[in-house]
Amino acid sequence: TFVLNSPWETLDALEANLPGSLKRILAERKVRFYNINAAALAQSLGLGSRINMIMQTCFFRLANVLPFEQAVELLKSSIVRMYSKKGPEIVQQNIDSVDRTLDLLCPVEIPAAWAQAAVEELPQTGDDYIDQILVPCNRAAGARIPVSHLQQIETGLVPTGTTKHEKRGVATHVPRWDMTKCTECNICSFVCPHAAIRPYVVCDEDNAPATFTGKPLLGRGPDGQPLKDKFTFRIQVSPDDCLGCNLCATECPVKALTMVPRAEIRDTEAANWDFAETLPRRGAELFPKDNVKGCQFQRPLLEFNGACAGCSEPTYFKVITQLLGPHLYIANAVGCSMVWGGYTPVNPYPRDIEGIGPAWACSLFEDNAEFGYGISKGYRMQRDTLIRSAQTLCDNGHSSASLVTDELRGALQTWLSAHDDYDASRANGSAVKAILRGLPVKTQRLAMDDPMRFLIDHMDLLIKKYVWVLGGDGWAYDIDFHGVDHVLHSEEDVNILVFDTEVYSNTGGQCSKATPRNAAAKLAVGGKPNKKKELGYYAMNLGTCYVGQCSIGMNKVQFLRTIREAVAFKGPSLILCYCPCIAHGLKRGMGSSQQQQKLAVQSGYWPLFRFNPRAPAATNPLTVDATGDPAKVRDFVGNELRFSQMLQKDPAEAEALLGNLTEDVRQKGEYLRRMVNVFAPQAE
Repeated sequence: TFVLNSPWETLDALEANLPGSLKRILAERKVRFYNINAAALAQSLGLGSRINMIMQTCFFRLANVLPFEQAVELLKSSIVRMYSKKGPEIVQQNIDSVDRTLDLLCPVEIPAAWAQAAVEELPQTGDDYIDQILVPCNRAAGARIPVSHLQQIETGLVPTGTTKHEKRGVATHVPRWDMTKCTECNICSFVCPHAAIRPYVVCDEDNAPATFTGKPLLGRGPDGQPLKDKFTFRIQVSPDDCLGCNLCATECPVKALTMVPRAEIRDTEAANWDFAETLPRRGAELFPKDNVKGCQFQRPLLEFNGACAGCSEPTYFKVITQLLGPHLYIANAVGCSMVWGGYTPVNPYPRDIEGIGPAWACSLFEDNAEFGYGISKGYRMQRDTLIRSAQTLCDNGHSSASLVTDELRGALQTWLSAHDDYDASRANGSAVKAILRGLPVKTQRLAMDDPMRFLIDHMDLLIKKYVWVLGGDGWAYDIDFHGVDHVLHSEEDVNILVFDTEVYSNTGGQCSKATPRNAAAKLAVGGKPNKKKELGYYAMNLGTCYVGQCSIGMNKVQFLRTIREAVAFKGPSLILCYCPCIAHGLKRGMGSSQQQQKLAVQSGYWPLFRFNPRAPAATNPLTVDATGDPAKVRDFVGNELRFSQMLQKDPAEAEALLGNLTEDVRQKGEYLRRMVNVFAPQAE
């Protein structure tokens, strides 16, 4: 027996959409085939994408493991038991889903012709890794990959930017753009966790298809001339990569995006997306990348990752790749960011038009900070040697200096003058590379300690790199806190980014030291009795590192400013990013995660601040960007089941814990205000 959840409610629709391989299996094995549009039923009942009770009802109706009436009674009892803590409305929605399932469950008479259905041949890309490893793994055929095909990854190195080949097509609804309403703010692209919706700039020479319509591009170019006469603006979605989280439509300030059934626009918009990806990145040349609108014209170097729909974690780092570019070394801790950032057999970090992209590696849960620290030290030692080699050659301090032409010497001197500035090192380093590649010299003929040999072999280091250490709160607050502390006390130029979901998200939502008082979580089902560990305050008191606490749902500009200041700081930095999680049980779904971030700040639950211990003497090193009003804490916690379920389980205890949580929030704000006064420059 096979039950399919699909919108194809007629035999003709199934005939047109089912792959030939599946048709053959159904016919040859004489399968009892049923179809149900469970997604549409769940949507109509207000359950969103939750179809579990609908499919369980189908199972008990068809499996005959129990009398069906008895199974329904037990199923409804389990609904009351499991969901009563989430409120009577959710209980009734699930009960209604059970009652209405059989009305939509339809048997399908399998045509005899399906036994001879043509089996589609898999398209070949010409890339051995894609054709021999990625595609078989994604088709659940990894066990049949011959060992000879695995030799191409025997070193452990795998190609990056391969998620674009998955095209999962899992969303039931995707956004449709209304250009008559759009203000070209690019917020939709900014908040998309999967980079599945992007802005494009088109001109007449592009010969865009008729369906690729747009509106005049607002603003003025670098020459001060209006752009609307020459360029067209369009927001384009990839319907096969979108997860249908609704964030873009929710956050659009003018409601220029509407969620529609994917089937309505899939073919047209998939073709439009393919065309859009062939366009040059004109917007990156026309708009500065240091603001919300401009950075979204930069190619995201984190795309189509494996995060949950609506997750904020990849959004933060996606924007960082757009702000900083491709020269990133990433050390990733085990956890959610490891799963969505490097799950076998794909990698979501692509390369830019020059073939350069982030280098990603994952260490253990308990030593990722040390892993990133080691990467930084190794990079710094090699680059210091590169700088000395360049200086030696410029000063004629070695016999191989005879190979240095006047052109190369001038280029090296220019590079040495600004080697620690990313933009300058990229431009000047590219010039040095071009000259080195044209030299009539083979490095193997040079001595191992020859500075020219080192310069040629390590020319990639001419361009400054940023070292990033990524992980969740379970890693940073708990398991590898000792490593984080070690890095923050060092002088290494390492940037630590913590995705603070306030639970061990990857393993099911267990309580961590980042979990706040009153929140229910695994290992704290009665609500956590003590307050959240304030890692940002701890790091600020060290006085050795840059510290920033951010929420893109509240203040995107503050996040961009924090990133720029962190990478400019010569030493370790710690950036804490608030990330609502499915484990929080947002009552309006993950499509409201940005709004919940905003409420977290407005209530004072998650204050925004930046701390630079090396700020100029006349400047306060602590900048508080938002503290909020603790009176709104009840509104904030009321939107999350991890808090509100306690009110139903033990209202008196929950009220006491809520009072303690509100006091914790008040103390957070008071501490920040007090520290502003402590750090304030003293008048002479």
